[in-house]
Amino acid sequence: MTVSIIGLGYQAYADGASGAPSGTPQMPTLFSGYVARPPWSVAGVDYPVGINSSYVTFKVPGTDALPTGASVTNVATGIATGLITLAAGSNTVFDGWNLSGYAFYSPGGPTPTAEFTNCTFGSLPSAPPAPLTTSGVLIGGPINLTVKYCNWTGGGLNFYNNWSPYQQQGTTHSEVWQYNYFYLMPGDIIGNVGGGSVDFRFNAINQLCCNGPKSAGVQGNHMNAFGFNGSGAYTSVVCNFNTFFQEQQCQGGEIIQLYSNNSGTSCTSLDCSYNSIVVPQAYYQWTMASPAARQNNFAYSAGDMVTVADASGYVFFCTVGGTSASSEPAAYASGTNNFALADGTCVFNKLQFGDYPRVLPASYIVDSEGGFALSVGGGAFSNNYIDCYGTFGGVQTTPYPYYNNQMRSAIPSSNNINLNTGTAYAAPIYN
Repeated sequence: MTVSIIGLGYQAYADGASGAPSGTPQMPTLFSGYVARPPWSVAGVDYPVGINSSYVTFKVPGTDALPTGASVTNVATGIATGLITLAAGSNTVFDGWNLSGYAFYSPGGPTPTAEFTNCTFGSLPSAPPAPLTTSGVLIGGPINLTVKYCNWTGGGLNFYNNWSPYQQQGTTHSEVWQYNYFYLMPGDIIGNVGGGSVDFRFNAINQLCCNGPKSAGVQGNHMNAFGFNGSGAYTSVVCNFNTFFQEQQCQGGEIIQLYSNNSGTSCTSLDCSYNSIVVPQAYYQWTMASPAARQNNFAYSAGDMVTVADASGYVFFCTVGGTSASSEPAAYASGTNNFALADGTCVFNKLQFGDYPRVLPASYIVDSEGGFALSVGGGAFSNNYIDCYGTFGGVQTTPYPYYNNQMRSAIPSSNNINLNTGTAYAAPIYN
């Protein structure tokens, strides 16, 4: 079914349905099988996000003239990456561009303004060029940024494995992210640095920190979909009416990070509410029971765990089901931690015993306890609809979405609904 705008009668909510692009929702069955679902129109579920369906051809850097204020300062060749510089004080609009393989940067001076609409961003096959190399970001530097109706795709296995769409570097700025679709991203989405204002609404995030599609069975990177990576003073941070779906394994991390990795970060107003956050135990099923010894010519399913005698201290987690080989492959003993090995038609990941619970898609849903505390004038993490059963908190006798079931008192959390039961999660312990 193709739609332009879907209205489900949830007129009490500013859920973004009225501004949705034309197209088809990407995850229409996301809430199938749940007891509850949000009472508003959900991004990527009830209405589409990303590029409007009327855009079928796209301009390409190097072939089409770049907008005023933009210039290519490093030409992409082979597996290298091109760098597009945004001139100081410029006002640049990209609409309908294929920007895969390019990174963007503002070198300083008066902060430029950049708007991206109906653009496609693909993965970087190598590290972004200097000066973005160390930060691993796709858009960096002091930029007043607006990104709407864009597709961001990590794609397959050939990408630089530590890039994020955006990490502000430098001065106070503003950023607006609306109606974007993020799929198979190898890194975080937003790592805020520098201060200013952030408007992150009506986006759909489908799998983060993934080394390829689920079928590849490869563990991804550490994950924080939305968070703060550096110091700065923020006047307003809004993260509302987004959809986060994570069923694939990453190296720990939370969906929402409400602390800073650096000291001195403040936020006058922080609102992280009315989001749909789905982290199920749908694909990587596991138990804490002792894994069984590997067998020859044995049928294994994804999620099974085995041990072998000559790899003491390790467990092997089946990511691709099949039949094991007639004898034990040497890679069981020689492979390093997180090594993926073929065994007959199966694929196993080698994990140290202390790591194997991380086959869960995420550590927790929200974390305000790590790093440096945000100085928050007024905050909220409320009215979100959550399945946390694929996290450490979700496998407890009484599941909870909060890191160690705690939240900082400056960020009150209430009426966060368990999709599996339709009831509210118990309030966290405040500190």
